[in-house]
Amino acid sequence: SPYNLNRSSRYVRWIFTKSNTVNLTIDDVSISLLSVTPTISNTGTLSSLNTTYGTASSTTSFNVSGANMEAGISINPPTGFEVSTTADFSSNVGSNGAPITVGSAGTIASTTIYVRLSATANAGTYSGNIVLSSTNATSKNVATASSTINKVTPTILTTPTATAIFYEQSLSNSSLSGGSASVPGSFSFTNPTFVPTAVGVYAASVTFTPTNTTNYNIVTTTVNVTVNPPVNPAIYVNGSSLNFSSLCINASSASQTYSVSALSLTNNLIISA
Repeated sequence: SPYNLNRSSRYVRWIFTKSNTVNLTIDDVSISLLSVTPTISNTGTLSSLNTTYGTASSTTSFNVSGANMEAGISINPPTGFEVSTTADFSSNVGSNGAPITVGSAGTIASTTIYVRLSATANAGTYSGNIVLSSTNATSKNVATASSTINKVTPTILTTPTATAIFYEQSLSNSSLSGGSASVPGSFSFTNPTFVPTAVGVYAASVTFTPTNTTNYNIVTTTVNVTVNPPVNPAIYVNGSSLNFSSLCINASSASQTYSVSALSLTNNLIISA
């Protein structure tokens, strides 16, 4: 009867015991190789993942197994993801272009593969197929669900200091110095063309722009800008003209008003008709 040699080496020998009455001969012995195809199987559906830049996400998982394998199964995740055979990713961790291998030649028992978003991947949305492949086996794809790595919002540690400006000057005439945040970046006035409308202290909006805007959000804070009176005397009139219309003799018109203000005067303000 046929004997299945599988893919391993097998040896055949004939043992003959001498007999005076029986003659034995070997006849029609044939050895043939049965064609056996390596087969990769997988089960399970991956869930969507979410995290922030710099922190690995929680995990989702699927199972992989193999029959009649000539080698182990390579597990190669798409960009942004990592795979491992350990739930805590303490060992046997693979990434895109650096896959892990599960099992070896022969039968590969069902093995759980854990999947997560990498802590080192840039902020953005990720998806794609995890490719399962092996020698002479048809590759399988395991689809990842669309997953997101969010930007980190920096913390303003100290606000910058603004130099004083004169009345009627825009914020662009003030200089910012100092200030720090949890990540490298720079401070600037949010609206540098704005002109404060009064002498005193103006709370100006300041924008912090991280050096790495790919992975960190832009944030705002406020700084106090001192607005000094103008260097030269200045008079300000609210209302450029008065209109009394036509009047009859000995009649009075309705009253009209306008406002006057002045800064940095060296003498009294005289108003005459």
